[in-house]
Amino acid sequence: IFTEAESTDNDFLRALGETGMLGFLTFFGTIVFIIFYSAKNYKKINDIFYAGLVASIVAAIIGLLVNAVYIDVFEASKVAYMFWIMIAILVAAVKLSTTSQNTIDSKAK
Repeated sequence: IFTEAESTDNDFLRALGETGMLGFLTFFGTIVFIIFYSAKNYKKINDIFYAGLVASIVAAIIGLLVNAVYIDVFEASKVAYMFWIMIAILVAAVKLSTTSQNTIDSKAK
């Protein structure tokens, strides 16, 4: 007997089915790029606060991506708001910590 399912709980398959390959790559590609950007610039961060903030938010994003295998977490509005706020804080922390270090280095010369 076959059952009829209206949707899947796997967020990756759901995004792929609802938005196609272009939407899937755009959404998850953005997330992967932000993680890559943060990891690439992590070694440039000298402030312990920014380093801890960046590491913890990247870990939280990876946790959400693992969780997305089991439930459609990115469609929940409560999670989505907090997720994009975390992304904004992450990008700002990386930018501020690396910019301030570059400014200090250029003033020292």
